[in-house]
Amino acid sequence: MSQWHKSEQTAIGKLRETPYPFAKRFLNCNSWEISAENGLEQPELWQVHLGQLKHSGVDGCNRVNVYRGWAFVGAYNLPGGDTFTGHVIVNHEGWPEPYETSGSGDIRAVSTKTGLPVPMNPIATNVELKTEQGRSLQFSLDGAGHGGFELR
Repeated sequence: MSQWHKSEQTAIGKLRETPYPFAKRFLNCNSWEISAENGLEQPELWQVHLGQLKHSGVDGCNRVNVYRGWAFVGAYNLPGGDTFTGHVIVNHEGWPEPYETSGSGDIRAVSTKTGLPVPMNPIATNVELKTEQGRSLQFSLDGAGHGGFELR
């Protein structure tokens, strides 16, 4: 029985720490992977994917999907024919300035003392996605699971 429990924990860990294969199932314009950990200090790989809502009639990506490993967390569809630019701003508690980039990539926090990667807290990790109509969609990774998307 203990071998079975150990095997189950290993499988759960892999599903929590590996990326969901979003691009194999959906149109993927841009995506970002964010190394974090949960309240039990277990590693988690969070992902933010920009895709296109089927039959929306827009030319571009108008939907954001958030995953924690293979677990779907939340999604938001841009209204009014607006689309995302692919520009992202990520801010984390204690960072002197936000991280900004255009295009896909990996986002990691690094200790200023040791230079080693430091897992991010999904509650304190804020994402801002720019839109073609000059707006921005803002949410925390954890907040995406509670409908915490705010379009400004």
